[in-house]
Amino acid sequence: MREIENSAAAALLSSGNSAHVPSIAETKSSRNEVSHIWATLGGFEWVALSYLAFSSAMVLVFARNLAHPWKLIGAQAIVTTLIFILCAVANRAEQRASHRGVSFTTRFWHFWRHWYPHLFFLFCFEELAYLVHLVNPNWQDAKLIAFDHWLFSVHPALWL
Repeated sequence: MREIENSAAAALLSSGNSAHVPSIAETKSSRNEVSHIWATLGGFEWVALSYLAFSSAMVLVFARNLAHPWKLIGAQAIVTTLIFILCAVANRAEQRASHRGVSFTTRFWHFWRHWYPHLFFLFCFEELAYLVHLVNPNWQDAKLIAFDHWLFSVHPALWL
């Protein structure tokens, strides 16, 4: 297998193409890295990634009702990538801490690993301003006010 890999690399180099040919070891290493990152995901990450996948699918299905669906998909892809990077970096910092002891960087990444969910909820809340018209492009305020009045027999905003 190495001979085929080396001959392919030699052929690329002799043809003047400077494209990088990843070795089998590099491929296995990246697969191990990805599987290791998957193993570091906790319960919140699974919920967050499920939400991002579901809302991305909804944006794709109902794209006609949104002004800029690809911006939403891009923002969600960036947030997903940041979650994976944060989990990987925090996990590496914890592994280094177990060998070398706790340092400032270990505490820094530990803090962000356990406090980024607050920022994620802010992202979700801000995203709802765009997703509110996802399925139905019209406002539903009149129906919601009528439901509140039916449920409480009074307008809750005025009553409070």
